Amino acid sequence: MTGPVEAAVDRKNILDWLGSLDLEAPISSNQPSVNVPFQRWFRFKEAYSPKLVLDVVDQLDELPSHVFDPFGGCGTSAITSQFLGIPSTVVEVNPFLADLTESKLCSYHVEKLKKYLSKIQYETLADIEPSLKVDSFPKTFCEPGRSGKWLYNKSSFKRILQYREAIERICDEKYRRFFTIILGSILVPISNIFISGKGRKYRQNWNSRQKSAIDVEQAFNEKAQQAISDVQKHSTKLEQYEILRGSCLDHAKNIDGFELSIFSPPYPNSFDYTDVYNVELWMLGYFKSNDSCKELRAKTLRSHVQVNRSYEVNFDIPKALDKVITGLKNIRNELWNKDIPEMVLAYFDDLFQLLTTMRGKISENGNIVIVVGDSAYKSIRIPVTTLLCELAQQAGFVVHENKVLRKLRTSPQQGGQASLDESMIWLKPELYD
Repeated sequence: MTGPVEAAVDRKNILDWLGSLDLEAPISSNQPSVNVPFQRWFRFKEAYSPKLVLDVVDQLDELPSHVFDPFGGCGTSAITSQFLGIPSTVVEVNPFLADLTESKLCSYHVEKLKKYLSKIQYETLADIEPSLKVDSFPKTFCEPGRSGKWLYNKSSFKRILQYREAIERICDEKYRRFFTIILGSILVPISNIFISGKGRKYRQNWNSRQKSAIDVEQAFNEKAQQAISDVQKHSTKLEQYEILRGSCLDHAKNIDGFELSIFSPPYPNSFDYTDVYNVELWMLGYFKSNDSCKELRAKTLRSHVQVNRSYEVNFDIPKALDKVITGLKNIRNELWNKDIPEMVLAYFDDLFQLLTTMRGKISENGNIVIVVGDSAYKSIRIPVTTLLCELAQQAGFVVHENKVLRKLRTSPQQGGQASLDESMIWLKPELYD
């Protein structure tokens, strides 16, 4: 940071935190942050780099008094704001990700963390039969699975449940949340799958490379020690934050106000983020039935078609967007889901409603920065950035900057070429005399 707000922040504290940041990687990607303390607690695919937040703040005339992120994700905006000394409000609909964010933002006593870790390890290694049963989970989670496939063999599945129940016996909520996130961070790495594209895939030769209960213990202990080390080395963070769990369309109406908002909404590419985090949501107890999954999906932004829901819209559709929707309807029979045209339209309706609400909450000198990517279905390109800029103006903003950050690849079915723009849109409230 070298701009006008540099004197207002603890530069050394930030540089110490970001010492392992890859400055050559794109700032709209989580790639630069995979080794950054706190950010490395859970490998979050969709996050942008803390450097993006720092770059934005450095261009402001003064340090904002409040940062608002309506799509909290793994909490990049919030934790970067903490190191900058700025209070934040985060909204996150996914309960696991909301807990992930809050676990990073909390302050802890290191000795208490170590004490709880020892207690968890002792209780787990006592090898008490877990009260949770295999039939409480989807059949694919534990062998024999379904159609000869499963995520965990019986020994590793049992050990995970033993860790979960030991953690659930911790009375202090924030320490219980901390270790729940640690357990969540190892669930996919020790499973037979990996996350790729829009879902889960089985590892090559997974059947002959099964993880054991000892592998679970080793992974949990290593991740816990790493996280405790991060807390110990980077304890000087501002603990002024609010986590709102649920839909941003509901919670944005109730925030008091803000001066800066940096966020990245889901893209209209039918990527179901609920499904991506299905393993964590089920194994950690956020989901207890298929109805729980359906309820969460119904609260998410209308950016996918994996759940039946209303696609009714309540805004004046710009001509450019209407042209895109008409094009999608013309090729409806070629699309993998017939509701895609309506979903895309509803997606922009949701974002327009959010921007309209935020316009009534932002200060006169406030700023909104959005990282968003274009999408494509067959021959129809969805110029999300262009359309969102038009809707933002309709909602009462002016476009201060619109910059392409990198190129995204289309789906393998469309050639997998890097032809889609991922951009940063910088908005300011339009002022009237």
